[in-house]
Amino acid sequence: MRRFMALVAVAAAASFVAAHAGVANAAACGTVTSNTVLTANCDAPLTIGASGIFVDLNGHAVVCNAAVDGIDLANTWSWVRVRNGSVRGGTSTCTNGISVGGDSNQFSSLTVRGATGSGIYVSGNSNKFSSIDEAFATDAGFIAFGSWNSIASSTFSRNTDDGISFFVGTGGSVTNSLSFGNTDKGIISGQSNSRIVGNESRGNGKGIWVSDGSTGTKVAFNVVRGNDTGIGISAHPTAGAPPATQVTVFDNISIGNTTLDMFDVNTNCDANSWMLNFFSTSNQSCIH
Repeated sequence: MRRFMALVAVAAAASFVAAHAGVANAAACGTVTSNTVLTANCDAPLTIGASGIFVDLNGHAVVCNAAVDGIDLANTWSWVRVRNGSVRGGTSTCTNGISVGGDSNQFSSLTVRGATGSGIYVSGNSNKFSSIDEAFATDAGFIAFGSWNSIASSTFSRNTDDGISFFVGTGGSVTNSLSFGNTDKGIISGQSNSRIVGNESRGNGKGIWVSDGSTGTKVAFNVVRGNDTGIGISAHPTAGAPPATQVTVFDNISIGNTTLDMFDVNTNCDANSWMLNFFSTSNQSCIH
């Protein structure tokens, strides 16, 4: 039997598509065009349809009962805030848990589970993510192709590819976060001028990796342990991008990694600077 979930609009009535039966017999999330607080779970996708609005999941879940993105924010919209709930599979699995095409949006206090694509997929710029708990994506936990996107105080774990990844663009940052149990890299940046500061990366294929021609990136005050390789500066193995350079790696602890604690593919470390790091094994004497 069908039932409809009440959605409390704080500013004005939001627009929603018709409800349908799902694993929790919930209403469709629909398109949100005004400030909104959920009062129950809803069937994905939850589509953002306006700029400058506030969406409080209020402890409830966006549930994927079809192969769709859980929360979808197109490149049309900016200055949106989404918080306090979860995105997960139901009778199906989310394609991407959260897809963000717009700029200057904020996502906080969200749990994301089990996407067949990425937990969070970002093509926009200057978006902020904090207190995110993501796990079990088939691709990366977090992947960004825009510039100046940031992660703080979050956890990305047990993904089939990377935990946290920044690629095309510049200025991505991850601070005070944990990445563990990911099959490939815990944290990787191919962006220039990125910041990887104050994180823990453990039990991944590689702990922290800077590659794809990144320049000016800083890696500092991280704890990296129990990975295959700890902290590395390299090139992409197949894409033909040059090695990262002008990277500063300082005051990190990288210990107990299986192959090497620290690695630089550049001869004599090129223009990279390795300073005041605590480690046991490395591939070059220029690493300190």
